[in-house]
Amino acid sequence: LTSSLAAKRRSASAVLAFAQMERAPRSAMRIVVLLALTIAASSYLLTLIATKDTRTVDAATFAVGADFSGPIPTGDSTKTFAALKTQYSHVSGVQSATLGYYANIETPDSVIRIEALDADTYAHTALWTPQNSSQPLSVFTTQLVSHRTDATTHDVVYALVDSAMWQRYHLSVGERFSVPVTDTNSLHLSFIALAEVNTLPRLYDTPINPAGGIGMLVDYQSYVTAYTKASGVSLTPNALLLRTKSDAASLASVRKAFPALSDRRQLTIDNQQNSVHLD
Repeated sequence: LTSSLAAKRRSASAVLAFAQMERAPRSAMRIVVLLALTIAASSYLLTLIATKDTRTVDAATFAVGADFSGPIPTGDSTKTFAALKTQYSHVSGVQSATLGYYANIETPDSVIRIEALDADTYAHTALWTPQNSSQPLSVFTTQLVSHRTDATTHDVVYALVDSAMWQRYHLSVGERFSVPVTDTNSLHLSFIALAEVNTLPRLYDTPINPAGGIGMLVDYQSYVTAYTKASGVSLTPNALLLRTKSDAASLASVRKAFPALSDRRQLTIDNQQNSVHLD
């Protein structure tokens, strides 16, 4: 078929080439095999590049958990929760700001990370992917808000628990459990397992590593209420997460206002340019 098509184009070299292939079918088979291998190798290479680029973005998203995250600026440590929420929400380029309190509690067999975040805004700020949970984050935050009164009336805080901690404590939905909330392990609070999630952003853990971190996410207001009642000490926010616009002017404004925060977009660029990552 190819020979006859080449003959119609009156190209001597094409006619001779395809005529030779027609007389020696093994040569044609070899060319077909080489073509197939070339296509397979190209497909593999393109898949590898796409996987590498996607992995870079996913790793940065997990490490930051939002567009920006990190500790609250030192100069704002004495301001109230309401004042900080208003201040950060009005920074140019910021679409949503979430305040919270992070604590890493060392126990004899593990490190428990407690993330107490403002459930009113967290779903609008965080980058929650299907890897974290199959259910939308907004479903969980709505439930956390609905149980705020339990912290006052029953001295209990509802929590989203990651898989590693869920397995370590052998939890079930609705079960009550107690964990230390200070490094001295002298103060314990009661929690209720609201749901199990696969992972929590920024928390690298493993259920089989005794020294690995495990963690849970709770509503900030609920946690502060229960903590203050149990200890007599009032907690102040120490963590900030931001969802921002992506244009250059907005990013420049946010980076100038919060130079110490982890920047998801910049981290992605850094990973893409990292020589070890490229190798």
